[in-house]
Amino acid sequence: MSDCPDQSRSIRDFLWEHETEKDMALYSAIGRVVVMWGQLEHHFGGAVELLYSAHGAANLKPTPPVSISNKLELWKLCFRKLPQLSAHQEDAARFAGDLKIASKNRNDLIHFSWGIAPAPHSNVVAGQSIRGVDFRELDLPLGALLDFAEHVEKLQLRLLGFTFLLAGAKVS
Repeated sequence: MSDCPDQSRSIRDFLWEHETEKDMALYSAIGRVVVMWGQLEHHFGGAVELLYSAHGAANLKPTPPVSISNKLELWKLCFRKLPQLSAHQEDAARFAGDLKIASKNRNDLIHFSWGIAPAPHSNVVAGQSIRGVDFRELDLPLGALLDFAEHVEKLQLRLLGFTFLLAGAKVS
């Protein structure tokens, strides 16, 4: 095949040849968000496990949820229905709403294909949706990514308060 790229070159030669320090700072910020989000999602999963192991969530939903959206629904249900948690229902619902919004933002960041568009722009992304390919401009300058990382950190700290509550208010 004569139209194939020179196979003696590394893929790195094609992907990284023209990257700037600004590009690298953006990639670093994306990586920071990915790591911080993973920690938050793992922490939230542990809090949901506490709902099962210490608070009787299995009485409301016998099978533990896997997806974050189903965990959020269970979270709200437990704080609404379980008497030992109901005093914290409003705060738990507010946290769940904020985590849901952050999850959508994280999904856009992770599941879209960067730089794939009819006209190449660094902040145009493409993603699959039920209606097909969704092209849109996603304004993610470095500052916005760092702001999102800070928002994820604040969610983590808010979740820590709930974790202390769930770990300390065990039902016998």
